[in-house]
Amino acid sequence: MPDLSAAVLCFGGPYSNLQATQAVLDQAARLGIPPGRIVCTGDVVAYCADPAATLDLVIGSGIAVLAGNCEENLAAEGEDCGCGFEAGTECDRLSRAWYAYAARTMTPAHKAWMGALPKRLVLQLGGRRLTVLQNRRHLDRDPDHKRQGVHNRRAPTRHLIQLGGLVQQAGRG
Repeated sequence: MPDLSAAVLCFGGPYSNLQATQAVLDQAARLGIPPGRIVCTGDVVAYCADPAATLDLVIGSGIAVLAGNCEENLAAEGEDCGCGFEAGTECDRLSRAWYAYAARTMTPAHKAWMGALPKRLVLQLGGRRLTVLQNRRHLDRDPDHKRQGVHNRRAPTRHLIQLGGLVQQAGRG
């Protein structure tokens, strides 16, 4: 369980945008944030042009990555990204196009890596545990959340907001 006593960078949704993902990792290096203190909340592969190259960059970076619905469905060779867009909508049409393209570019090694990603990550801050999730449904599958008294379905959102604020504060100093 990583300790948040130093700067941590948390970002999500690289969406196959190789240049933006590289820029985030470059900025982390300039700030002195090592890969062991960087968390990507998933959806490495999605709408943009470079799914395999973005995935290779993230895999090679050594950062912590959570399984997003895109990784889960690509690893399982699902029919679509699992976003649940209403059939026939523009979002449905666009997601089917990028998903088919991304699926064609994934190697067996990519799929194995995505399939092995964790669904949640727990961070430690001053004796408190923060759970980082890409999808709230993963909290429902977590046996610890009820034991810890986290019953509010909005709790994951509060945790991510708290983490985001802490990351901003840690990054300033």
